[in-house]
Amino acid sequence: RAKRAWVIPPINIPENAKQIPKNIVQIKSDILEPGKVLYKIQGPGVDENPKGFFEINETTGWVILMNVLDRETHSKFKIKAYALDLSGKPMEEPTELEIHVVDQNDNRPAFVQEEFTGRVHENSKPGTSVMQVEATDADDIETENAALAYSIIGQESIPPFRINKTMFGIDELTGIISTRDVGLDREVRESDGG
Repeated sequence: RAKRAWVIPPINIPENAKQIPKNIVQIKSDILEPGKVLYKIQGPGVDENPKGFFEINETTGWVILMNVLDRETHSKFKIKAYALDLSGKPMEEPTELEIHVVDQNDNRPAFVQEEFTGRVHENSKPGTSVMQVEATDADDIETENAALAYSIIGQESIPPFRINKTMFGIDELTGIISTRDVGLDREVRESDGG
């Protein structure tokens, strides 16, 4: 009978899974009877760095997740699986197991710098661009988990400004901060402060 390679579709495992150890896929030989075959796996996550993420039950063929996965550290593994007879002789062509680590929204967005400084002329028209802020998110950019939206959570002038206006707005997609109202007057702000 002709030997054929197994075809196993990619396996998706969510990062940060808490149920460890966990069976993720079972390999079965179509040549040898159960009890007359040994299963082995090799590759990254097994016997190559990063080691210790996957093991296989040699008799049942279950591939087992042994450690918590982090997609931001390792997003994919390619492992070779083998079926051997009891003497250790390969009975079939090895198959490749492709394991994809599925992203969870487990990273907070972070600004690319600690402080942004903008400048604007006094009495500028509403809509005048002041500056652009930028943030990044380490989650998978192909998912909603890395979607960013900018907003201003508070505004104050230094020294404190008596007129209670929302002077600046931000484009939630681009992070561009612009003037929203009239009344930016450097002298008034300074005299009102003291």
